[in-house]
This record gives sequence, C-alpha cells and structure tokens, in this order.
Amino acid sequence: MSEHYLYVACSCFRDGRTTEPPFPRAKLGFDRYGNVKLAAEKSPEDSPDGLWEWRDNKACEHHDMRLVDRIYEGSRADWDYPYVEQAIAGEGFERLRELLHRDVSGDAAIFATADEAAAGLAEMQELLDKPTGITSRVLMDPRGRVSKAIDRDGYDGNTEFTQVGAYRDYPSVRIEGVAELGIEGFEFVLREYGGKDWEHSRSQTMQVFQTGRDEIYIGGSFLQRTLFLPGEGSHPSWGLSPRLWFISGYPEPSRREPYVPELLKVELQEQRMVDLDYRLTVFRDVLEASASTGNPVVSYYSGHSLGFEQ
Repeated sequence: MSEHYLYVACSCFRDGRTTEPPFPRAKLGFDRYGNVKLAAEKSPEDSPDGLWEWRDNKACEHHDMRLVDRIYEGSRADWDYPYVEQAIAGEGFERLRELLHRDVSGDAAIFATADEAAAGLAEMQELLDKPTGITSRVLMDPRGRVSKAIDRDGYDGNTEFTQVGAYRDYPSVRIEGVAELGIEGFEFVLREYGGKDWEHSRSQTMQVFQTGRDEIYIGGSFLQRTLFLPGEGSHPSWGLSPRLWFISGYPEPSRREPYVPELLKVELQEQRMVDLDYRLTVFRDVLEASASTGNPVVSYYSGHSLGFEQ
C-alpha cells in the first residue's frame, strides 16, 4: 500500500558510528538529504548492490540509515479533535502551524530544513505542554495504562449508550448470538446488537483475559475476538475493535492455557495535547530527528519514489 512518508537520514556515517562500508570511505559522500552514496554518483538510487545492502541493514542500527521514517497524511487540518487546530492558531505557534499545513510531495523533496525543524520543535514542545481543559472518560487498567478518549469533545455527563464494539460480520449468526458492548456513564453495558431494551449485563468493571484467543468477561458472559489490545510506545493505549462475539458461559471455562486478567474500569481524565491526536507525536519525532542530526525532513510518496533524488 502506497503512503506519504516523512523521513530523516541518520548521521551515523558522518559521526563515525557505522560498520566498515564496502567501498573506501574517501569515495563516499552524501546527497542533499543526508543519504550515503558514492561521491561520483548523482543519487543513492544509482548505488551498486553492495552499497544498497550495506545501507539497508548492515551499516548501523537504523533501517535504511533513516533515524525516522514515518507515515504522514500531509497538510493537517482534519485533526481528531477540533481543539488542536484552535490551539495552533494561537499566538506563538506561527512556524509550527506553517509546517503542519505544508503539503507533502509525491516525489522525494525537502519538506523542512533542519533550522525550520528546530524552530518548529521548540513550538511543538510548548504546544504539547499546553493544558486543554478537556476532560474525557477513558478506560484504565490496574497498572495505569489508559485508553484513548471515549468522548470526542469531552464528557458532559451524558449517559447515553456509547458503542465501543459489536460483532456483526456473519449474517448467518442468529440475532440472539450477536451483541454490542458500550458504556453508559461509568458502566460497561452488554446488550443485543441494535436492541437497547435487550440488556444482558451491566458492570462497573470488565475483565480481559489475554490468551491465545483474547476474550473479555462481563456479567456472566464472554465476548470473544477481543476488543482491547495494549498499544505501543511510552504512552500505551487500548485499541477499540468493532468485532465482538457474545457467548454465554462460565467465568472459568476449562482450558489449558493460563489466563492473564486485566481489570478495566471507566474513569475521568484530563486530556493532554498529546492525547488528542497521536499525529502530533509523529510530527514531533520527525522534527526532533532533523534538529538533532542536521539533516532535512524529506517527504515522498512510496508509490512514486524510494525517497532519493532522481
């Protein structure tokens, strides 16, 4: 699948932190994006196979000798939360706002110089520290891992059913076997799909059993093909899957695999800017890489280019 990317070449070769290259170092140089190539060549795309292989996975710890290489959807204005656009429209975020609204190129091109990245990074750090005043319901486990916000524009006390999952992929399944899981106020509610009057159970907590086939247990029933999976990074989140399967059962079915329970509950939490849209952290990481290496941020579309000069 083709995507727009932003990348920053690492500085390992310039800093003397690579393995021995397949060509004498004196014959190697850089393109204007910071990629290593033979000095006599126009582009890294013209490199012989040995240099390609070395750059790919032998030179240093970075794949393709890129410190970051991240999917980027381009010219941001459709944030998950309208508040993000409102925040960067304020005074003090002029350089960051211009970068975030800058279009990405189909062919490889410099998206931002290292100086522009450094200036944008300073404003990005200030933005991420900015309080939002938005309080939302989240799912939290005993170890403090927190889901993404349940309420898009903040929690206003509304107790209507907020669907977080439903299993409806197989029309041959009888309606009695289909259910949806949602949240009302601070309670988990399990009910027949599309039938608000057909409620199975209600609970303030929900137990997730992580086995070879993840399940959750709520109010005497199991939901298979589980919904909540831990995210990655320094701020893990729980992904909400639209696939659930309602099965009546016992809390402890006979199985050989050990269960690892996670108890989830609904809590209120003030949202930070970084919580409102993960793409802010993607952009921060790219700006940080450029500022630290001195290499520019390069944009390219993977369907047209490998990210090198033509």
